[in-house]
Amino acid sequence: MELPKFVKDKKAVINMLNHDNQCCKWAVTRALNPVEKDQGRITKTLKQQAEERFNWTGVSFPTPIHGLLRVAGRAGVGTPSELGFWVRV
Repeated sequence: MELPKFVKDKKAVINMLNHDNQCCKWAVTRALNPVEKDQGRITKTLKQQAEERFNWTGVSFPTPIHGLLRVAGRAGVGTPSELGFWVRV
């Protein structure tokens, strides 16, 4: 999905280029393992980092907000807002 221009211009959102429902997995992993270029690309290294750093057991995809809390807690990286997630209700 293409991001709206005003979001893209802020350069604060990673738009992962995936063809599965695991956007959360890739975005969280990339946020904690940044690269200089092609941040949205799902690479072999990113997949490896996702499996080594996080325990995805019991997390459904697409991931609801409570799933983000579960992943963040298991990884010891804080809350979703500390990871850069902003939820508007």
